[in-house]
Amino acid sequence: MRNLLFLLFYFSFIETSLAQVNTLPVKASINHIASSINWMTEDYPPYNYIESGEIKGISVTLIKKIYSNLDIQPELLNLTLYPWARAYKTLQQFNQTQ
Repeated sequence: MRNLLFLLFYFSFIETSLAQVNTLPVKASINHIASSINWMTEDYPPYNYIESGEIKGISVTLIKKIYSNLDIQPELLNLTLYPWARAYKTLQQFNQTQ
């Protein structure tokens, strides 16, 4: 359930962020927006987990596919795996988080 909420957050954030693409060339704007997004998730296999020091899982694959479809460089994906409580607290404390 929590992952579903995170996925809904991912999609809504991408949609609202991409709506801002109107003043710069589109590709530069999308890459700028993508590089400013810090994705947070939890250790919740098979959706999100660490394997060999890399975050993997169904949700991670989905985000990477979205980046690929938008022609966003994969190295712009800033993804961090946190314990649920820390991710939730971080979202509550900082501005510009949804």
